[in-house]
Amino acid sequence: MSRTPLSGSVLALLCASAACAHQKAPTFVALASGGRFTCARTADGRLFCWGWNGDGELGNGSTDPSTLPRAVRTDVRFRFHTLGNRHVCALDSVGSAYCWGSNPAGQLGIRSADVKPHAVPTRVETALHFRSLAAGANHTCGLADDGVLYCWGDNDEGQLGTGDTISRDIPTPVVGGLTFASVNINEGDDATCGLTADGDTYCWGDGVRGAGADPSAWTTDYGRCKNYCIAKPVRLPARTRITFTTLAAPYCGLHEGIAYCWNTKPDGFQVPEPISSSLHFSSLAAGGAHYCGLTADSVAYCWSTDEYREFGVAPTTPGWQVEPSRVPGIGRVALVAPGGSHICALTVSGEAYCWGRNRDGQLGTGTGDSASTPVRVAGRS
Repeated sequence: MSRTPLSGSVLALLCASAACAHQKAPTFVALASGGRFTCARTADGRLFCWGWNGDGELGNGSTDPSTLPRAVRTDVRFRFHTLGNRHVCALDSVGSAYCWGSNPAGQLGIRSADVKPHAVPTRVETALHFRSLAAGANHTCGLADDGVLYCWGDNDEGQLGTGDTISRDIPTPVVGGLTFASVNINEGDDATCGLTADGDTYCWGDGVRGAGADPSAWTTDYGRCKNYCIAKPVRLPARTRITFTTLAAPYCGLHEGIAYCWNTKPDGFQVPEPISSSLHFSSLAAGGAHYCGLTADSVAYCWSTDEYREFGVAPTTPGWQVEPSRVPGIGRVALVAPGGSHICALTVSGEAYCWGRNRDGQLGTGTGDSASTPVRVAGRS
């Protein structure tokens, strides 16, 4: 049975006593942000989610939103998880995939005509084992142990990389015979990118910038393709030999510690340009229009591909400006996870902090108040 979350002031009052010790703010080892919700994983493989839940993406068996972390209802213990716009996929200890949440195009990987949402983890119908997953607006991709990439779900824009725009409800191999070291999808996007072991970037799907030097790759005659689409992997960025060690799809990558992006102007550009020549990052992540980099000494910086405006969020908020801005007040950072309208970070000690829009409780603070600086995720409900 779902419960109405307590207000922040009442929660704080109750949790001042020993009787509320079980609601102590949890510590996590991994964290990911979706369109309007967030999920984090504990050291023993349990998942906790909070925020919007209209399609069951919190995985607790209900469709009630939560402003506090709630446990995903399953006995499965997970070693990896990824969030799309309104769905979640995760891997168990042997690489079997489970998905839940929104399913209008088959992105949960269930072989049936059942496209209704699923509010608890459901096993993807495949014998494949994956080493990583990535989720987008309405599609999912999994990287198999042999480096072959499989995708399923919506394919209106060619985002499955199958050479057509036919949607699939089961994992289907990407065409081209390529093998990848990693796969990356922005949580709200209809495009997919893969990074090879040699550092070459390939992208496909809706409006993939940087392919203009190869006009033959752009297609408008596929089925329901609304915009220019690439339905098969094309090497990006065009007209350059730059390679990346990390990718933050669809428009940024990490080269020798410098973040390069190729869509940071209103009209876009095809040759990558550095975001900052003075900042060196060890990792890079993207979500919505937000990008974040983490330095070797565990300091996080965030920026946006646009002058981003969000109700209740100051324009000086890290991740809402085109110039990288240091994330303040949370100490040493282990990872940063940008989402559609919010950003979360995990400290080296496992504490979760979030900032940005909070209309749906995606900050996990027990309230619906947005925040322009990081706030600590509260105890679970």
